[in-house]
Amino acid sequence: MVTSDDKAAPGAGVGQPAKTYRRIRTTAGYGKMSVIVSDGQLLWPYGREMTGYEVGELPQFRRQTSRCTLGA
Repeated sequence: MVTSDDKAAPGAGVGQPAKTYRRIRTTAGYGKMSVIVSDGQLLWPYGREMTGYEVGELPQFRRQTSRCTLGA
């Protein structure tokens, strides 16, 4: 579910205070995620592809996902 879609987020969040970028935030059963949409001219470390999710309770998340298998 998309929780916010900021089409002009302050560029300071990605190391470019004079610019803006698009920031889309989503949430799902497994956690929260932010997606950055830019012109591709981001400085290091922002120009690197990274993934991650925010989870509320890490121990509970680990218990729930430890039963999952990939490629089954």
